[in-house]
Amino acid sequence: MWFRWNELRRVPWESLFTLTYNEPEYLQNAKRAGDRVLSLMQFADGRLFFSTYTNTENDGFQYIYHQTPVPELVQGSWIYAYFGYSRAAERSVSYVKHKTGED
Repeated sequence: MWFRWNELRRVPWESLFTLTYNEPEYLQNAKRAGDRVLSLMQFADGRLFFSTYTNTENDGFQYIYHQTPVPELVQGSWIYAYFGYSRAAERSVSYVKHKTGED
């Protein structure tokens, strides 16, 4: 996903995307399985936060997340972000590319 970083003024974070398989009227912001299958958030302190989860025994779920700082001089520029999860491999992968490097 390509996006342009913007300055946050009134909130500590903003959601860039959230994939879900629950109906919108039942979403509870990651309180139930399916609420936030894959998400990417932008924090005011210059971090990108990738979030997902995996199922555990007894129908519970465990959060999996990655975060990466974004250099200040990149903020305001176009950024490419990828986030994926393989349940079979029990592994998530995040990737960020911007004009000064990649992470």
